[in-house]
Amino acid sequence: MRVGDNHSRAIRLSRLTRSAWRDKGIARIKYEQDGRKRVFVVDDFKFVRKEADEILYEIEGQIDMQRIVGGPPELPPGHQVAEASDAAESTDEAAADTATRGAE
Repeated sequence: MRVGDNHSRAIRLSRLTRSAWRDKGIARIKYEQDGRKRVFVVDDFKFVRKEADEILYEIEGQIDMQRIVGGPPELPPGHQVAEASDAAESTDEAAADTATRGAE
């Protein structure tokens, strides 16, 4: 479901703050609904990290990039896992190369 599909109750996204996302898994979404300003906190302690990533990715697809502060937009769901495993493989390969050179 997209933001704003909540029966005729329009939601206007005003800001997404990601400054604590990378270290603490906390992002704040400021929005306006029925003329009231509200804040929704995405916290990976309350949500499973995968679902929290998906929430942010969905919100970022619906908000102007200029309204996202405190960090880069989220990568597509599942993309980060591949990058993390690629980084681990690169580290393993570098360690193997170092060990091979030391043995020569």
